[in-house]
This record gives sequence, structure tokens and C-alpha cells, in this order.
Amino acid sequence: MTEKLKEIATKCEKDIELRLTVNDVVTKMDTLKRARDEYYQYVQTQNDIFDKQIKLLNDIQTMQVTDLTNKIRRLSNIFRNIDAKLSLEMRHL
Repeated sequence: MTEKLKEIATKCEKDIELRLTVNDVVTKMDTLKRARDEYYQYVQTQNDIFDKQIKLLNDIQTMQVTDLTNKIRRLSNIFRNIDAKLSLEMRHL
């Protein structure tokens, strides 16, 4: 009978150890999941920042292109006026 009780006690101890191990594994998995979620959130935040920077750069580039286009038009108009004035001067000579 004592031998049977020892076997039962040994099985109970193993069961308790197994449950503790399972609980430890579950706790570590939860920790890893939280770390993964935090990392994904960090990556998403970085992606959002990157997207905003790209949009800002595109906006700046668009403004620069528009500004350059306007300057080119003004120069073109100036050259046309100069050409017209030169043509008038040449006719009077």
C-alpha cells in the first residue's frame, strides 16, 4: 500500500511540475505576443511617419516644380517682349 501511495505521490508531483511548466510556457508566450504586438505597433508608427515624410517631400517637390514653371513662363514672356521690342527697333532702322 505504501508503494502505491508513493507512486500516486510521484505522479501528482510530476503533474504539478507539468502544470507549472505549462503555466511558465503560457506566460512566456504571452510576453512574446505582447513584445510582438508592441513591435508591430512601432513598425506601423514608423511606416506612418515615413508615409507622411514622402507626402511632404512630394508636396514640396510639386511646389518647386510649380514655382519653376511660373519662373519659366515669366522668362518666356520677358524674352517675347524683348524680341518684340527688337523687331520694332529693327523696322525703324
